[in-house]
Amino acid sequence: MPDIPIEAIAPPAFVVEFGRVTACNRPARALSTHSIAGTAWSDLFTSTNDGYARLAGDAGAWYRLDATESSGVSVVIVSEVTDELHARAILEGLFADCFVLDDQARLAWKLTPRRRKPSSWNVDTHVIEQLHPDDLTDALERFAHALTEPGSRQSYTTRVKHPARAGHWEHVSLDTVSGVADPWLDGVVICSRVNEAIDTQVGLVDSPFYSLAEAAPTGIVVVDARHQAVYLNELARTVLGLTPDSGTAEWMSQFGTTDGAAVRAVVDSAFEGAGDRHHIAHVTHGDTAAWVRVAAVPQQRQGETLSVIVTLVDVTDVVEARADIDRLVDAMQAGSDLVIVCTPDLAVTHVTGSAHEHFAQVESAGLAQLTDILASDRSDDETDFAAALEQILAGQSWRGELTISIDHALVPVSVLCVPRQAADGRVESFAFVARDISDLKQTQRRLAHLAMHDPLTGLTNRLGFRDEIDRELARWRRGEHHGLALAFIDLDDFKEINDEFGHETGDHVLREVASRMQYALRPDDVLARIGGDEFVAVLGLQTTGRHAVEQLAERFTDAFAEPILLGGRAVRLRASVGVVTAMHSDEEPAAFLARADAAMYAAKRAGKNQVRVA
Repeated sequence: MPDIPIEAIAPPAFVVEFGRVTACNRPARALSTHSIAGTAWSDLFTSTNDGYARLAGDAGAWYRLDATESSGVSVVIVSEVTDELHARAILEGLFADCFVLDDQARLAWKLTPRRRKPSSWNVDTHVIEQLHPDDLTDALERFAHALTEPGSRQSYTTRVKHPARAGHWEHVSLDTVSGVADPWLDGVVICSRVNEAIDTQVGLVDSPFYSLAEAAPTGIVVVDARHQAVYLNELARTVLGLTPDSGTAEWMSQFGTTDGAAVRAVVDSAFEGAGDRHHIAHVTHGDTAAWVRVAAVPQQRQGETLSVIVTLVDVTDVVEARADIDRLVDAMQAGSDLVIVCTPDLAVTHVTGSAHEHFAQVESAGLAQLTDILASDRSDDETDFAAALEQILAGQSWRGELTISIDHALVPVSVLCVPRQAADGRVESFAFVARDISDLKQTQRRLAHLAMHDPLTGLTNRLGFRDEIDRELARWRRGEHHGLALAFIDLDDFKEINDEFGHETGDHVLREVASRMQYALRPDDVLARIGGDEFVAVLGLQTTGRHAVEQLAERFTDAFAEPILLGGRAVRLRASVGVVTAMHSDEEPAAFLARADAAMYAAKRAGKNQVRVA
């Protein structure tokens, strides 16, 4: 295995050879309390269906793995993306009724969005309790499947209880995703959108106000003309933390001094005929704290206000989610990422990137269209954004690598696109979050070069030579070479140089030999060091006659003609060289190399320091 200097890499980095870790840097070793060397890669990281990985035995963090692989040897750079996945979960759940169920199907978290259709199912009770009996089995099977497939997504339609009409059901579209990491929950997130209400009873008779109030998914307080509460439904008592024995007059005392004054102002405003004021109040009862949206509408007759109906909606999840988003936006603005918000036609509505040298130019230039910065001369290994856009506009997040053009500079970036959907599922806009990965790309290229080249001489190593000989044989078969020769060079008595002058001098000799042979060969010829003092060269021939091969052999004789100065005296280098030519189009590289090796040993048996053409 080549010596890859991964200790110079800042992120955790591993060298994996044929499925096992053979080396890792200090940050990588810090990931585990156990020894990593020799560990099977499959025992170290567990992959998920959406392209991320988790460290074995650690359920708290998510990682992205970037690997460069060649001939069974991989260099893997590990990046933690836990916060990024949290952000995606927040953004994806904001625009639909959202539930989180744990692995026991218990309701652990819910969110009522600020903008949704007025008719929607109740998020204040367990989701499974609201399902139609005929749909329950199918829903539970889907839930169980999601738990066994972390990262899986499903979309389907089911029936749930109508929030205000007993015995009625409405169809909702459900989108589920499993495996959402803490601080949310390792469970299943369910986002719902109402399709249509379906009557299941005939001859519906209007119910009295209080019957409807008890079934309403909102806390309701009725305040009479004396400004005294005369009725609280069960949900209002629950929101305020009142027991069934508590009097109606106690509802206002559940608010603090400041919030209490603001709530009274909302109620007073409704008595004056206005119904457009509201207040977000903080309510604490026992160990429970909640945020409640308080609004009031007047009930009038002939211009006189008879009473006021106060609605109490628990908006704790919305407030907390909004705080999470505020923190996320602050982090994005303080970070070095480029954040662009686009409409579906790629018109730009927002740009943030002032903390980065190149991205600041995008922000200051007033970008109009996202396509203005997408480079058209992307390399073949990068994703076509047109195909990615189809996925984004279908309501799915997308991750990939692109190249963006900023003031004639091409910047490779890792991109996360998160769509924002309206209540009907239509994508209104999407966030384009780009992170500069120039350093990562440069490191990958350097590691790839180190993996395929000899660090002492700079020549192609044994691993890289396999690719080179495959490519040259393919060119010969296509007729790009009239002939193809392979030379195997082994220094004679090199051990004696090491023994007499030391290994540092021996390394100097190897570098000198490599330099001389490179000078003697043509720029298109391939020269590699495949062992201690063993070199091989692949050379294209203009003709296939023996004279051309003999001329080729003279190049190696000339390369060793001049002596080298070692320890103050001139020492003549000697080498045995075996040269063979490709004969059959179906000849394998290993067999081709074996014939050259045999020709070299024939030269050694014949007295060394000569070229044998076979």
